[in-house]
Amino acid sequence: METRLARLRPLIEELFKLSCSLGLSLGVLHEVVPVFTAHLGRREASELDIPNGEKLYNVASFTKLMAAGVVSNLVELGLLGWDVPICHYLPEFGKRKDDVGQHATIPRLACHIPAYGEFWKTFVYSTWGYYLVTSTIERVNGKPFSVCVQEYIFRPLGMSRSSTNLPGVDNVVLKHWVSLEELPMSFHGRLIAAGVRASVSGGPLGRVTTFTGYNGSMLLDPQSQSAVFILVNSLPLFDITDMLGQLLLGMIIGENDCPDYIEFPKSKRTNKPPSFPLKHYEGDYWHKDRIICYTVRSAGNNQLHVTVKGSRLTAYVLDSWGGDMFCLPPNRELELPHSMWPFTSGKSRVFTFNCSKDGVESFTWHHENTPGSKPETFVKDVEGVGSKL
Repeated sequence: METRLARLRPLIEELFKLSCSLGLSLGVLHEVVPVFTAHLGRREASELDIPNGEKLYNVASFTKLMAAGVVSNLVELGLLGWDVPICHYLPEFGKRKDDVGQHATIPRLACHIPAYGEFWKTFVYSTWGYYLVTSTIERVNGKPFSVCVQEYIFRPLGMSRSSTNLPGVDNVVLKHWVSLEELPMSFHGRLIAAGVRASVSGGPLGRVTTFTGYNGSMLLDPQSQSAVFILVNSLPLFDITDMLGQLLLGMIIGENDCPDYIEFPKSKRTNKPPSFPLKHYEGDYWHKDRIICYTVRSAGNNQLHVTVKGSRLTAYVLDSWGGDMFCLPPNRELELPHSMWPFTSGKSRVFTFNCSKDGVESFTWHHENTPGSKPETFVKDVEGVGSKL
């Protein structure tokens, strides 16, 4: 296994370079023994200090796994039950008389069940559910969640350097903002954020309160008794932690055909021209219920400008992506101030225009990314019918 994993080193280094992350550390465990490790880049942008096994990374949502581990221990002690509704431990939560308030259990909340939609049948990433889980832990145990993690996770595993608090040591891999145009900037802690939010709008400093500055991935394979860990000290241009995790896991379980991650993105774009001059794509495109309409206008030789009819608040500038496909390019500079992290789903960025020999008839767009959603088609208004409303 060690030899197979080591063969991936050149590809790992190339993907790391493309991600523009500052530093990366990864490790593979097999039957509790480290069989492959790699440390790349820098601990801090301004120093040539390479990360190593002694450096501490921020781990963000790995704490959700720690919460699940603490719950498992408390179940063994008889303080919690997997199938017992949360309202049994938090009576105030039982004031909600709906299905969530009366029947939500720890496993359901830990599986990211949303606060809206049909309970237990839809999925949306939710920190709200884990707030309830940790509140339940603290209620039945009478101790802060951080103490529980130390008692049930870190101490038994010999993780003496790990902590849920801000580290009191200097060997920390600093968080970084990776810009599209500027040099990476490092941040030493969270205290700067309050002043930044109040005094600076725009620019990398203005975004420090809306991005994590680090990322990570952990994969476990019970059958092979293996685990993969990847940590980076920035929010990279693409999710290299998830990509490398899948790459390493594939090698562990014996996948022989390694995807060509370098060439794959290029294969999705073609040089095929649109079926018609861009002026032919202009017009109003209505949803089947004729409640919402998008207006399309050409912009230059290879772009379309899409707006919600009757509103200037929502607009998309689409680049040609080959043939009758147009793409909304990712823009982390624009998106980060509005979310916890960039929204990277590809399907919501592609507009496919449906054409016949007579002209452009409609476009199809998967604008809603909730699991179970489907793409919708907006039909071009050739008669100027307008809305029912």
